[in-house]
Amino acid sequence: DHMDWYDGENDEGFGSIGGMRELYYPILHGSEFWITYSSLKEVNGTMKESQLDVIFEPVSMWKWQLQSQMEESWKRQEAFTGEEDHSNDMLRTMLLETNPYLLAVTGIVSMLHTVFDILAFKNDISFFKNKKSMEGLSLRSMIVNCFFSLVILLYLADNDTNFMVLMSNGVGLVIEIWKISKAITVKFEGGKIEWVEAQSYKKSRTKEYDEIATSHLLFVTMPLVAGYGMYSLYFQKHKGWY
Repeated sequence: DHMDWYDGENDEGFGSIGGMRELYYPILHGSEFWITYSSLKEVNGTMKESQLDVIFEPVSMWKWQLQSQMEESWKRQEAFTGEEDHSNDMLRTMLLETNPYLLAVTGIVSMLHTVFDILAFKNDISFFKNKKSMEGLSLRSMIVNCFFSLVILLYLADNDTNFMVLMSNGVGLVIEIWKISKAITVKFEGGKIEWVEAQSYKKSRTKEYDEIATSHLLFVTMPLVAGYGMYSLYFQKHKGWY
């Protein structure tokens, strides 16, 4: 590949000299874009010989610009954090080993999932923002959902999950907390934490049904949760007590 450069003064051609166009040779660029951490070998005194494969091939201008910009951004991220970012290595491995069609389908599904998440968040916020009464809404189920969302978010963060997934769950947790704040008001009085339920919920039959349904549900689920927790603690491996 080559590029023609126009000096703006000669009408005979692009940088023409004696009627001939002046062509510039392409840039010789040593790319490390496709080198993964798994392909690296430690060089020490015990190594007698090693095979080094060098691939020489032409690259279009747009592809070279894209790869060089991504390499530069990765170097800046590593310099800013002070440590190697293994997510970049995962991206290289995914691009190398994954079928392009499967990769395209995964990208489309991920994009649609993000769009649907945004629409769900928008509708959820619009519903509770315009809701003047908490009658018919279960406060206890919202508290339970908030607790579950927090546990899921901590689990995903502990397992180094993708930032997009963490962001989606984090936004969902913030919305759950905001919905609870519409139903109860937390106060600090006399060194104690007290919450005051909204009058529309407190004086409705919804509270009575909510307490009955939650108590019956706890009788069924709590033994299952406690039993599985003890089984997991005894038979499975964990990073720590947290």
